[in-house]
Amino acid sequence: MENRAHVTGHPGRQRLAFTLAELMTVIAIIAIISTLVIGSIFTLRTSNKLLGAEHAVADAIRQARHSARSSGSPVELRLSPVRSVPDGPVTGGRISGVTRVCLYSNSFDRGHGPTDQGYGFGMSGTGRMVSAAAPWIPNEEADRDATVRPRDGVYLACAVRPPLAAHANSPKVVPLILWGKSDEVSTSAIGIMLVRSDANLGNDPAKGPKRITVQKLQNGSVKMLCWEVVGWAAGKEGLVEISSFDHVPEDVARDQPALPTGIKDIAGPIGGDRWEEFGLLYDGDQLVLYRNGRRIAYLRAGVPDRLVQADHIIVGQAMVDGALIYANRSPIDDVRLFKLGTEAVGTLPQGVRLLPDPSLPQDLAVEYRVLAHPDGRVELSAAYGADPTTATAVGLNTAAESPVGGIYLGGDFTRKRADGPGGNSAHLTVASDGRVASRLILAAPAAAH
Repeated sequence: MENRAHVTGHPGRQRLAFTLAELMTVIAIIAIISTLVIGSIFTLRTSNKLLGAEHAVADAIRQARHSARSSGSPVELRLSPVRSVPDGPVTGGRISGVTRVCLYSNSFDRGHGPTDQGYGFGMSGTGRMVSAAAPWIPNEEADRDATVRPRDGVYLACAVRPPLAAHANSPKVVPLILWGKSDEVSTSAIGIMLVRSDANLGNDPAKGPKRITVQKLQNGSVKMLCWEVVGWAAGKEGLVEISSFDHVPEDVARDQPALPTGIKDIAGPIGGDRWEEFGLLYDGDQLVLYRNGRRIAYLRAGVPDRLVQADHIIVGQAMVDGALIYANRSPIDDVRLFKLGTEAVGTLPQGVRLLPDPSLPQDLAVEYRVLAHPDGRVELSAAYGADPTTATAVGLNTAAESPVGGIYLGGDFTRKRADGPGGNSAHLTVASDGRVASRLILAAPAAAH
């Protein structure tokens, strides 16, 4: 009995080994903990990448909007797919356009006094007075050649003080600025001019004096003379025109939808005899006209996907239908030409790329484009296809009934779901009023077996 007690263990003596059942239990616990820890590490790495991408995109959109509002000029941000090899699969994403590339700038404050021929008082210093006696000579200016690829953004702007439109000696046309090979409007890439409301441009008699606006009063009728802002962009298909009379944005209200004559009312008529700043945006998908930082015209139909070649900035003069027209008594100041959406500022974290809307095939490449206007409006669009940089962008938050659009981020770790955005992805919403919100969509961890 004593020997048996010694073998089975004495109550006061410590046992020196584990049983097989205990070892198996410990191993099982370690395996479960390891699975949970390793899964958490991978989930943490994925969520950190998505958080970094989410913050980078949201910060870039906010910075673009701030730059547009503070500078008074639009900013176009582009989120573009990146491929490791041409025509290969999309492996990442690039952020570009927060900063603008200045192609030309002239404030005319280079020692020229108001008494010098061709110069006068400007909006912020000395302005340029272009006339037959003091024409614009491009070779005397520091023009800079620029290559504009398909759908590169361009912004052209200047300040001007036009004469009173109702003055008896007021001209019918005031050329402001154009970018081209010469001062010929029909062959230029992009430009802006002022046209009096009773002018009849062109040689097509079928068009007639369509710019005449008549408002009937109780004691008869009166012709409303004011300035219309006309911009244009030209590609290989020809010149496309945008007008502050004909292409008023949907969210810009006219005083009346139509006058008693049936002609549309003018939104914010420009009388003249005060300094105004006008700008024209082109980005391959749309044309936008600005007046003092506010949108006054918007056009998407028929916009050329690439501008014709341009070498020189022409200020205050233009060749229209074979006649050379000068700005004459309209001093021009602060001329600027920017290229938008091209200056790269960063990339998405490694492994993160841009995803299309979940309702579309997920193998599509997508480029998101964010246009921040000086008035605070933010427009989001997306171009889909094998080469989205040349595809036409579709507005995502531009319609009144859908003022919020979405940007999707993910990668090879994103899990497909039939009911919405995939798991392990990020979704940013961009509202037209500038609000940006974001959320992570993390997939539930796989069940342990």
